[in-house]
Amino acid sequence: MRLNPGLDAAIEVYRTLGWDQADPHEAPSLPVGTPDQQRIAKAGLRSGDWGEFGQIGERTYGWISAVPVQEALLGVFAVRVGVDAPRAAAVLRITDTVPESVITAALAERGPGFAERFIAAACVPSHRGSEWSPTNHAGSALRLVADLDLPVPDNLDYLKDWSAYAADLLSGRPHYARLSRREPLDESVIRRRFVEHVRAGVALGIGATASFGVVVSQGVRHGWLPRAEAVELAFQGLDVAQRPGDRKAWAAILLDDLEISQAEALGRLDLLIPILATGEAPTTGRFAPLLVAGAPPARLPEVLSAALTTNTAKERKSVLA
Repeated sequence: MRLNPGLDAAIEVYRTLGWDQADPHEAPSLPVGTPDQQRIAKAGLRSGDWGEFGQIGERTYGWISAVPVQEALLGVFAVRVGVDAPRAAAVLRITDTVPESVITAALAERGPGFAERFIAAACVPSHRGSEWSPTNHAGSALRLVADLDLPVPDNLDYLKDWSAYAADLLSGRPHYARLSRREPLDESVIRRRFVEHVRAGVALGIGATASFGVVVSQGVRHGWLPRAEAVELAFQGLDVAQRPGDRKAWAAILLDDLEISQAEALGRLDLLIPILATGEAPTTGRFAPLLVAGAPPARLPEVLSAALTTNTAKERKSVLA
């Protein structure tokens, strides 16, 4: 463990200003001291470990703190005295006494530029427990974008965070964003710029196998996403998808949830023929009968040629039938 040599002095400033005795909910408005006190505090908090994982009992391991004050509140103090955005993402902790709303208020105080840098540092794969679970500070990131009216971040992990919360909100069945100490987002945080976020997610090639697929389907059902635009975006998602599972998911969204017509499918022949040529049965099997039955004579040979590359005898028989 590498402690910052100025940590003790920073904690002394923290205590002198009364933070150790304060109500954590007041943290965004607590004093941060004179410029000299802020300099001392920032120097001691901007780097170094505040603890480490180790053995805390017989066959029991956990976090061993190296600071004599509440780390979660010390993290908010660090933000308010000026540590940079990556450091803020590293030291902030959500607890029962220091909720996301307190953290978000302290981050917002630093302004839009800092908020954008924080989102870039916080919304990363290493800060999430599984592929589709939200990152540690997802709630704060989403609130910062909404409250400060920031551009939708060009960040796949931020959009995964957004889709986790949006899917829970739209489905009414908390699942993707479920985690202790997370505060529910107000519907307006998701709804006001819903279409903008869906467009950004598709443009970045976000997968449709989990929460993002739910967002597209349920967004249309709730009237938050016009069906015509959803169809356009779903075809775009299908076109750029890299994994067979995502192509299968986009096909299901188009055919089952959006219920595209044969005419809508035939209007995308140039996109769908290469999809058929992948030979993936779950995707080819869904589109091939629709396209073969309605393709214009001049295009039918290439549709058949692509459809017959499917890798299962069952699907080939379906195409031939």
